[in-house]
Amino acid sequence: MQSSSSVVSRVSSSRRIPSHNLSCVLSSSKTTETQSTVRSTIDNNVTEEPFTWPQLIDLFRSSNNSQEDHHYIPSDNTNLALFRRSSEAQYEYEKHKKYIECDWNSAYDYLVMDKFGTKFGFEKVLCEETAKFRASPSLKEASKFAIDNQMTYLRLVLNDYPYDVNDGIEHWCLWKIGGKSQKEGILKKELSWAANELGSLNADKYSGSSCIIDKDGILSFYDFDSSETAPSSVSDMLYWVNPPHLQSMPEIHHAHMLVVRDDQINCRDKEDKSPEPPPV
Repeated sequence: MQSSSSVVSRVSSSRRIPSHNLSCVLSSSKTTETQSTVRSTIDNNVTEEPFTWPQLIDLFRSSNNSQEDHHYIPSDNTNLALFRRSSEAQYEYEKHKKYIECDWNSAYDYLVMDKFGTKFGFEKVLCEETAKFRASPSLKEASKFAIDNQMTYLRLVLNDYPYDVNDGIEHWCLWKIGGKSQKEGILKKELSWAANELGSLNADKYSGSSCIIDKDGILSFYDFDSSETAPSSVSDMLYWVNPPHLQSMPEIHHAHMLVVRDDQINCRDKEDKSPEPPPV
């Protein structure tokens, strides 16, 4: 197995600029010239090189063997800064940011409606002052209500704009509102809940899982999955919470989860095997 330092030295040159630091923003005109400018800026700053699962293991697990949970990556792991989106995903992300800027009061209004929605009591409201949409209650109001009532809302969904990893590696996000305090963050038991849920979820945008934990510790589940086909078993996973300087949405607690399943591992094993020589 290659050392973590050798992997870092090989990929760091192509990952100098994490996605959250790219300053590309689409103008409201959405002209071909504007889009080509954004595309050029992204392509000139980021070299395409998706992470493979062996690379991820070398980067994040070799220094974590002493941990009881070898799936967990501590937030102070400096290799987390190597993650970025592909140029295509970053391009779509920048366009989506512009849509949110034009149509919503804030990114947090959009996020709580998109990720939590009416099942958690949020409503989409048109604000007369700004002529933009907002969430009611706001994230701040919902967080205060949940904390005051000792409740936790959890939402597990695929990342809409995932990090640049090989095909077959799934990137999920666990979102949280409430808990004991605003500073509580994502707890290990909440990550464990999400890890267990991933075993029954397919990797498409209509799949996800939610739960509400009340003051007595009773869980209410809201699972949904668009596919009638049972997912392949989870073969391995990594999960972590980005440090503050790497978080694009710092006012809402969230964790990242990368998953690889048995069918992907088996497929890659077959691809790695050399073909049998022809008979003489």
